[in-house]
Amino acid sequence: MAGQVEVSDVLQQYVRDVSLRDDEVLRDLAAETAGMSALAAMVTMPEEGQLLALLTSLVGARNVLELGTFTGYGALCMARALPSGGRLVTCDISERWTRIAQRYWERAGVADRIELRLDKATKVLDALLAEQGPDSFDLVFIDADKTGYPEYFERALTLVRPDGLIILDNTLFFGRVVDPAAQDLDTLAIRELNAALRDDARVELSLIPMADGITLARKLAPDPQRSSQTDHHRKEKECVMPESASEQLTIAIIEQRLLDFLVERTKIEWEVGQDLFDSGVLSSLFAMELVVFVEKAFDVSIEREDLALANFRTVRAMTDLVQRLGKAADA
Repeated sequence: MAGQVEVSDVLQQYVRDVSLRDDEVLRDLAAETAGMSALAAMVTMPEEGQLLALLTSLVGARNVLELGTFTGYGALCMARALPSGGRLVTCDISERWTRIAQRYWERAGVADRIELRLDKATKVLDALLAEQGPDSFDLVFIDADKTGYPEYFERALTLVRPDGLIILDNTLFFGRVVDPAAQDLDTLAIRELNAALRDDARVELSLIPMADGITLARKLAPDPQRSSQTDHHRKEKECVMPESASEQLTIAIIEQRLLDFLVERTKIEWEVGQDLFDSGVLSSLFAMELVVFVEKAFDVSIEREDLALANFRTVRAMTDLVQRLGKAADA
């Protein structure tokens, strides 16, 4: 058997030419989403959407749950694969993005199969568990904020039935999972989940090196011996605190304070930026753009470092920035 082939742009296009079966609705939705330049990295690849539809059919899914709707490409693909009477629950926190999704669901004729809930993923998961109980979904697709992945997976595992499927997107996270310098919260969360899944006896597992990494986890029927071993392993893992975790949290809080300050004090509508932050995908690049703006507006100098890097110098620089801005605003 040959090793992993390198997928060039030419080979990628060949794959699409010989296998992709999208239509005008999907192409228009993909094009409109791709036109949102700040969000281009969040666009679902057409072949991934087609895979989601195929997996929905293979599982025989009638009840599907999606965490992270965005503009609705994945939900549309899976909803089309549902049998008569099937339904899909999808959640997001952005009314702005999901308005686009609803427009295309209507156009594709699947809006009646889709229930959209605008709320945080944890709240939706808890509500569904209270409403429907465990083992109530056949398939769960997780494509929300990456820092929440470990928690989302645990809740999803309760909600999905035995032999049901959990699909996690972005589990290679732009290749950052193998970059030792990548110590941002999102990358740390994905690494943590990937390592935990490898040894999780509750599921069968495959991480597919497609798109940005797609992990398939099939829930196994309960086995008392296997559950005991898994619980013991999980307790051991819980005793290990990631290095610099408290500093990471401090940075996240400071970034939120910085963004809130700019929105409040400058009266600028950072709608895209706020949506990105709320969705857990505030990038260090966007944070740096904010810092440049602040430097010019308040005539301050800030250390040029990756704002997601966990070290005391960065924390001190960002804390100093917030303190300076507070004094400038009060002056």
